[in-house]
Amino acid sequence: MKREFPEAISIQLFSSDTNALKASSEGQIGFEKGRFTSPRFEPNGFSASNYTLTQQEGAPLVWETMQTSETAGTLSWHGELAGETMRGIASWQKRDGTVVNYTFTGRPVVESPATAQPPASKPKPKAPARSSSPRDPPSK
Repeated sequence: MKREFPEAISIQLFSSDTNALKASSEGQIGFEKGRFTSPRFEPNGFSASNYTLTQQEGAPLVWETMQTSETAGTLSWHGELAGETMRGIASWQKRDGTVVNYTFTGRPVVESPATAQPPASKPKPKAPARSSSPRDPPSK
């Protein structure tokens, strides 16, 4: 049975680089229309890339991609989705040859019913104003 792959994953990213500004950070990664995005790394020039998705019966969904940046180097990703949990690694090979390795864990982003936008509906026509019942004539 083919499983639906989520369009967004909320992740916690952990760096193995002790010199990194932040040892961990939260964010999202996206999978939409065959393209992978990592907003956390976009400021470094890593734009959307194609990804491969491998699915075998009884095994986690496996995906891989490689993002390149003219100024920052290469960022390789490998992740596995088992149930509602994603785990993976990312490896950033910088232009100067240094490598920063990351691990990440996450869960699919599910839009809650409270934040979901209801389909636009046509306004209902206003009911005609009800006339008040005639008053009894004043008694003399």
